[in-house]
Amino acid sequence: MIRWPRPRSVRVRLTLWYAGAMLVVLAVYAAAVFAIVQDSISEGLDERLHDDFDWASDMLAQRPDGTIRPYEETGEGDSPWLQVWRRTGELLYNTPSARRNPVPKAEILAAESGDKITRVPDVEPAYRVFTGSSRIGGRPVVVQVARSEAPITQDLHQLLLVLLLGLPIGVIASVLGGYSLARRALAPVDRMAE
Repeated sequence: MIRWPRPRSVRVRLTLWYAGAMLVVLAVYAAAVFAIVQDSISEGLDERLHDDFDWASDMLAQRPDGTIRPYEETGEGDSPWLQVWRRTGELLYNTPSARRNPVPKAEILAAESGDKITRVPDVEPAYRVFTGSSRIGGRPVVVQVARSEAPITQDLHQLLLVLLLGLPIGVIASVLGGYSLARRALAPVDRMAE
């Protein structure tokens, strides 16, 4: 078993205790900040999915030939990820974005249609799919909207990097501050010892 040498100076011991306490406090703080931001970003994505669903339900119309199309066609780059299914499982409409980025098990999720958000980790990056019941032209349909988790994953990685870089800087600052405080607090003792 390795035995580390114990510092003889009271000043060094006080500094190490102070640094250890600051490390624990900063680590707990960083973990709490990360968890709160993660929950907030996740809820924001879910809210955008609900907004997409409401938009899709309002913007889709049944044409005289029975097909479903939006009132206004969007450009290839602007189209949201959207699919409309019959209750029988037949795909009625999908946007170019849904065709370019197919989500596995979308048909199964459409069959389960329970007005819920499901995370689909089978693709990289993962997608969240909101599947819900709606009516278009009086016909009951299942509308699916989806968004990639890539933006929130990227934001969380950046936050984690900032927190991991800030933690050592905070500890170094606490070591320097702790040593300075210990030196000042023990100065009268040093003078008496001299």
